[in-house]
Amino acid sequence: MDQDTLVSSEPDIGAGRIVLTSLDEAELTPEAAFWIWIPERDRWWFVVAGGGLADLETPAAFIEIHGVLRALSPAFPIEIDEIAVESMDSPLIQLLSRLVRMAGVGGVRLTNNAINGVLIEDVYVYRLDPQPHGAKPDSLPAHEPRSGDRGR
Repeated sequence: MDQDTLVSSEPDIGAGRIVLTSLDEAELTPEAAFWIWIPERDRWWFVVAGGGLADLETPAAFIEIHGVLRALSPAFPIEIDEIAVESMDSPLIQLLSRLVRMAGVGGVRLTNNAINGVLIEDVYVYRLDPQPHGAKPDSLPAHEPRSGDRGR
């Protein structure tokens, strides 16, 4: 898929949204999902991370994702070799989460952005939600740990 195809046509962006929604329905619920242009490889990658994929080893994560893709359609436009599974702790996810935080299934495109000196040429983010699902920063208890609470 070429860069112009993704950014100018709805089907590829729509396909990513369908895959993300399908992963949610399969209870894999990634905390991050986005397309990113990798100029060194001259291609787009659909990246997912965290959620139900976090506890799986990479091969098991791809088996789960492949099952979701197979259930959608035999000729679905996102191939398994266009998908990357990352950890929420990966440098790429950490870098992007400095700029974007989005829960649910949204959409924001960032082009030619430098984050901490790293150029991100093009990325389309559907979700980047490093918080545990259901937890909001202001809903966490705000108290100093008592001496007996440390390390628990």
